[in-house]
Amino acid sequence: MWSVRLWCPDCDFEQAAVLDKAQLLYLTLAVEEGFAWMLDALAQINASAVSPHEFDLVRLAQTDRISPAAL
Repeated sequence: MWSVRLWCPDCDFEQAAVLDKAQLLYLTLAVEEGFAWMLDALAQINASAVSPHEFDLVRLAQTDRISPAAL
């Protein structure tokens, strides 16, 4: 059994959950899939930018350095 804290920094929603191994695996795969979709979307934004070398959203997201100030 795993104790997991689900928290949204945008709306400050928080919920605790106790998951078994199968549920934790499902949550892990869902989170990883969500991040993959986000990185694909950022890559599409980069590709359509006037100057793609101006900022690299994928690199910023992968290094946890994405912020409004970075844009």
